[in-house]
Amino acid sequence: MEKHVIARGALAGAIGGLLAFVFGRIMVEPIIGRAIDFEDARNAAEHAAHPGMAMDEPELFTRAMQQNVGLGAGLILFGLAMGALFAVAYCVAAPKLAQWTPRSVALAVAGSLFAGVYALPYLKYPPNPPVVGDPDTIRERTGAYLLMVAICVALVAAAWVIGLAAVPRLGTSGAALAGGAVVIVGLILACLLLPANAPTTKGFDPDDLYWFRTYSFLAQAILWSAIGLVGGELLHRLTVRKGDATRVAVPA
Repeated sequence: MEKHVIARGALAGAIGGLLAFVFGRIMVEPIIGRAIDFEDARNAAEHAAHPGMAMDEPELFTRAMQQNVGLGAGLILFGLAMGALFAVAYCVAAPKLAQWTPRSVALAVAGSLFAGVYALPYLKYPPNPPVVGDPDTIRERTGAYLLMVAICVALVAAAWVIGLAAVPRLGTSGAALAGGAVVIVGLILACLLLPANAPTTKGFDPDDLYWFRTYSFLAQAILWSAIGLVGGELLHRLTVRKGDATRVAVPA
């Protein structure tokens, strides 16, 4: 049963990745192109001011290859991985939410993973376009971001555990408030303790930065919405088919 759930989760993730790619190719890639042009212009000005400066190595892949094959393959593979993660979380959550329909469980799991993996870390570390930022600090920035993701995923998981445990005492609404409080308090502490977000490169268009971050968020929302909706429908059909097979196998 778990293998069937994971396969359907991965399929939903691949569909979500494809949809996110289409959106990103139309809305995000033009901004990335302008960011690369900005970086090229800045490098050209530095080379003109310092003729002895070493030139940057040529790119291994053309922009057309990067923005079509690279972006598409990357988002679909990311969707596959997140779909598999969604399926594992669904297998854990479904027995504890036996009164919920498969579609409801799928939407709750996908929404929770979206919050933990992307939306909550976004509040502390919103993304920047490539080449916009100090390349010397990329390792530190990447480490801080991954730590923030791990903290947020743990907070969301803790919120579910505490919320489910609190239902008998506090009721559904009270348990939801208790779980939400865990996330809010933990998020505030993480934002205060982790390093500040690195400043963007001076001179880059602030409108492009704003829309890059907005469209990046929407692309992830599309991916996780597809995982929740498509995965929920696939898992609903799997559950119904499994139930029908069980009823046929049991004699009247």
